Amino acid sequence: YIDVDALAPGRAADVARAARELESKGAERLVLDLRSNALGDPQEGLRLANVFLEDGLLAYLQGQKFPRKDFNAEPRQAASKLPLVVLTNRATAGAAELAAAAILDRRRGQTVGERTYGLAATQKTIPMEDGATVILSVAKYYRPSGRAIQDGGINPTLQVLEIESGAEDDPASRLEKPLEEDEVLKKAIEVLKGSAAAAA
Repeated sequence: YIDVDALAPGRAADVARAARELESKGAERLVLDLRSNALGDPQEGLRLANVFLEDGLLAYLQGQKFPRKDFNAEPRQAASKLPLVVLTNRATAGAAELAAAAILDRRRGQTVGERTYGLAATQKTIPMEDGATVILSVAKYYRPSGRAIQDGGINPTLQVLEIESGAEDDPASRLEKPLEEDEVLKKAIEVLKGSAAAAA
């Protein structure tokens, strides 16, 4: 189990080290928790995807006046081939969405939890005469499948809602629970066990 709450510079390298260490201790499957991860640079999200993908397209960036730019995995950056499930919720956004989308679209792993926020774009700030500022998205990040992340987020392979009816409707306020009480994590483990059984 690897929990990534933000994607600050160097975090993908930390995850790569953690994955190698867990595998050296006998881990046979991994859960990557990206719930409520909404901070970080898109490039770090792509590096995180590269930890689990050794080649091929991770994402591309394109806008009306912004030529397409592809981002591909580098084999030397890949660190783990273990079966993988990614956890997401409504507060998973930006760089974390890039990682989850690449892993899902490239069929490297499944996602469990809630649909993500849908925010992955390059923005331009335009100052106005009255002192206000307009922020425009000039290019969107697209999944390997060709869908823009900003246009609807990422639907999980298996949906498991975190917030029950009547609870505070704020995914970022997810209460810290012991892992054994985490229903999303429990379902992810079931998915991983099922994948292992199918491969046997």
